[in-house]
Amino acid sequence: TSLILRRGPAAEPAPPTLYELQADLDGDGQRERAQVVALDRNPEPNASSRKVLRISDQAGVVKFESESFEEPFHTDLDSTAEHAEEKAGLHLLPDRRFPRLRIIFTTRSGNFVDFQFDGRQYVLAEMGD
Repeated sequence: TSLILRRGPAAEPAPPTLYELQADLDGDGQRERAQVVALDRNPEPNASSRKVLRISDQAGVVKFESESFEEPFHTDLDSTAEHAEEKAGLHLLPDRRFPRLRIIFTTRSGNFVDFQFDGRQYVLAEMGD
């Protein structure tokens, strides 16, 4: 008898994570993982490539994924930030019952988007200019 081994399709590597943080985002006492993921596999945050905000539970199950966006992160302007939480990227903002996730695209410009759990689901909470 002979044994024939066949290879199945190779698993595609996960898209690069540009920014990540972990915190209890929905008040259940468990930490969720929030990531800005580069869908086009471009690991450069300053690129105008497709990205999403993805929130998953501790088991890795995706609980929320934003619509894709192509806005680049202008990390070249981070030196103008007075505080680390003003730099381009993903930030956690304490807020009443549930914290907000703020995606800052350009330091000190008002170019940001906030997402927040509303008690049932994650929603767009605020957009800057």
